[in-house]
Amino acid sequence: MTYLFIVFLAVASATTYHVFIFPNRFAPAGVGGITTMVQYAFGFSAGYLTLIVNIPLALSVFFLGDKVFAVRSFLFVLVFSGMILVWEAVGFYQYDAGDNTLLAVIAAGTLGGVIYGYSLRMNSSTGGTDYVAALIHKVKPQFSLIWVIFALNASVAVVSFFVYDYQMEPVILCIIYCFTQSKISDGILKGFSSALKVEIITDKPDELIDELLKHIRHGITEIAARGAYSHTDKTMLVCLINKHDLVTFKKILAGFENTFAYVSSVNDVYGRFRRNTIIR
Repeated sequence: MTYLFIVFLAVASATTYHVFIFPNRFAPAGVGGITTMVQYAFGFSAGYLTLIVNIPLALSVFFLGDKVFAVRSFLFVLVFSGMILVWEAVGFYQYDAGDNTLLAVIAAGTLGGVIYGYSLRMNSSTGGTDYVAALIHKVKPQFSLIWVIFALNASVAVVSFFVYDYQMEPVILCIIYCFTQSKISDGILKGFSSALKVEIITDKPDELIDELLKHIRHGITEIAARGAYSHTDKTMLVCLINKHDLVTFKKILAGFENTFAYVSSVNDVYGRFRRNTIIR
């Protein structure tokens, strides 16, 4: 099922490129941006060029790094390249946005972010830049990959100025695409089911727990604590709540003296647990 899903994502990615990117005179991020500009400038199909660029990179990662990652990513590249050629051969629909190119960029960035995010969640990728990042991480784990990817994307944006008839619009569109894709993929990787972590210091844990379980209905962890200034015994309660529970939580907390809490964001929750539980 994992490999079938990778095939589906690759077909979706090729369709996104063919429908939204190729007809609208802008280059996306990474190696895909380079192949797009070469296709525009010289007429050499991005399908062939993507495969040519990724074969040596895939082999390098396979022998030097993560074999599963290399194989899954190359499957994506292989299907992506093949579908680009298929869509070109059959003359599949292309969306020419005309003066509203921004709509095509947002659509491509959103779909690209979803595809990229789910690819990474399956220990795969879209190839290209991710292969380069994997090789650099293998050789120099301490090296910041963020700057490598930033440099490549910045280069694509700058070169697009010259490729697309010395205009600033393709540069701006490339930046918008990169931002949209990264925000969407980051959300998928971290999870959209965000919550709030509440840590409460109190000297009336039992009464407070009863109120929280009655109104908020989330599990609570109870931890023994000691005040560093007063040297008195306290209790820390740790609880995850939904954002819409925050108002109710504040009302409950207001009824307890010598009690305070601090709240932080949580991107996602993993593991198997029961609701309405107390862990001591």
